[in-house]
Amino acid sequence: MMHTSAFLRRSHPARTSALLLAGILAAGGYGLLPGGFAPASVYAQGAANEAALQILRVERGGRIAVPLKGVTRVVPVDEDIARGRYDNGQVLIEGITTGITIIEVEQGTGVGMITRQFEVEVLDSRPAEDVTLLEGTIPIPTIGTPDTPTIGEGDLEIEDMEVVEGPARAQLTASLSVEPAEDNPSQALFTITYGNGGRMDASDVVLRYTLDDSVSYITNSATRGGEFNSGRRELSWRFDEIRANTLGQTVSFRVAALNTDSDRFFSYATIEDASGAQAKSNSLEYSFVASPLLTVFALPDRIIEGRNAPIMVDVRGTDYQAAIDRLQKIGVLIGTGPGVYNPADPTHRSAYTVMILRALNLRDLRDKAAIRFVLSRRSVVTLDIRNSDGRIIAPLLTRATREGGEHTMLWNGRTKTGFAAPGRYSYVCSARDAKGVVTSLKGYINVIPQTPLQPSGRPSFVDVRSTDWYAGFLSLAERQGLIEGYPNKQFRPLKPINREEATAIIVRAIGLEDLTKRYANKDSGFLDDHQVSGWAKPYVYIASAVAKTSSGDLIVGSPNNMYNPMRSLRRDEAALVVQRLVDKETNRKLYVSGQMVPGTIVSINSKNVQAADDGTFSLVIEQNTSAATNVAVIDRRR
Repeated sequence: MMHTSAFLRRSHPARTSALLLAGILAAGGYGLLPGGFAPASVYAQGAANEAALQILRVERGGRIAVPLKGVTRVVPVDEDIARGRYDNGQVLIEGITTGITIIEVEQGTGVGMITRQFEVEVLDSRPAEDVTLLEGTIPIPTIGTPDTPTIGEGDLEIEDMEVVEGPARAQLTASLSVEPAEDNPSQALFTITYGNGGRMDASDVVLRYTLDDSVSYITNSATRGGEFNSGRRELSWRFDEIRANTLGQTVSFRVAALNTDSDRFFSYATIEDASGAQAKSNSLEYSFVASPLLTVFALPDRIIEGRNAPIMVDVRGTDYQAAIDRLQKIGVLIGTGPGVYNPADPTHRSAYTVMILRALNLRDLRDKAAIRFVLSRRSVVTLDIRNSDGRIIAPLLTRATREGGEHTMLWNGRTKTGFAAPGRYSYVCSARDAKGVVTSLKGYINVIPQTPLQPSGRPSFVDVRSTDWYAGFLSLAERQGLIEGYPNKQFRPLKPINREEATAIIVRAIGLEDLTKRYANKDSGFLDDHQVSGWAKPYVYIASAVAKTSSGDLIVGSPNNMYNPMRSLRRDEAALVVQRLVDKETNRKLYVSGQMVPGTIVSINSKNVQAADDGTFSLVIEQNTSAATNVAVIDRRR
């Protein structure tokens, strides 16, 4: 191992102690880590080369802090062994269970992005102080006490050092991918992509892959002279040289299951050269069993928080109950008292305006998520929502038999005890087929907190005081062009709003005001259209014939096809109209995420899903709210 002095030579001997302290990392009472993760010469030059694999050791339940700048992403390969996150300028790594895994840290974006890989070994007890690191890293003594602050990259005073370059070296890379063989899906085709991203040629390079006990190597399937040692169950490739900055080289081979009922297995590849430079690929999971459950995903994967409030007892059993309950849940309306809505009362002009603004404040947020799962065959399915502790808070399906194909369950955020608080929740779907094969997949749904609309200001209407509770709302609505007053500059906020006035406001709210000139003389088709005020005619036509929602027209007439333009809008009718505003037909961004089994192809709205090694995926789709979501899934292993 190269000593620190091979990299740093002090030009100010009097400051040696201070610079030595700035050049190393205190253990902080949790564990040991490589200080800075690169020679000081790398920091001085600001090079953006991908760092070699580093080794960290931490005790189970312990934590280590890695000081790195500009971190944009922390990706643990196996969160059951170790977890990582970025907090206050440090990457925090926590040991969960004993074992070895990889954590990747990305710094910066675009061309200047650095990806650092750390091999994290979680031990039962505190690691020894002689932690073995790769050649070329800085050895780290244990200094201070558990209260000693961690020394970060920003504390290393490069300008006060004379930098001596360390030797250039090879920087080996390897990554692993797998898919069913095109001509024989019962075989898995593995591809290893390898290379040398360093500044020095690599010599006597050996690339290795050890077969799992549940699979067999397909003879002569290894490309580029790969050799199989049956005793060690190891495939190996030997190369005399890999030149510097040579990436994207590939080899491939095939394996088959020893037992057709074999379950999933994990695998990875390694590469090393004569100098000791080495790297480990990502770890992949694969199964030859045709899974009963192929994919599960949430659309969207984020919903707005539901408000826990007393049920409106005076709307139970009415046609308007669903709309009123829903709008109360998402904070659009409130009752006249605890559990009381007074549905037959007229809606005041001010109250209707407030409801419209609160509905618009939801923007693209939805109040329920569709959790979709696709089965390859008839199975018994369990689907539930769990909190961060893994406790089931909302069972959606419990040992329910479902046929092969696509199925959907809705979750509106309700739990056994009320609505879920803002946070991240998991959904877990398990399917068992007639042969007892079980597949479990999961994903996450984020519950977004409500952001109450709290506008301020006073409108120009002479009959609205700044102390009125609705003054700020009317001021905002006036600025947005949603409302107009009477010719005497009054708004008459406590006057019941009639149906044509309510229709005009909602047409403006959905952004169709510009169509009023085009449809100025259009007949709405209602039998009493002649009773509609001239100024209101285009609004009534747009709302009844042009604007659409997921549930149909924006407004409807009475069963005898009367519109009743001058009749006051009841409070329950207002709720129904505002709910249609929430569900207005429009193009929205939908955030989708979930998981699929290896060997499947998932397409959502004709967009092929790109999954990570563990099958998890996320994407954003543009979709009209009235359009159906098309899902296609192909299981390539059958």
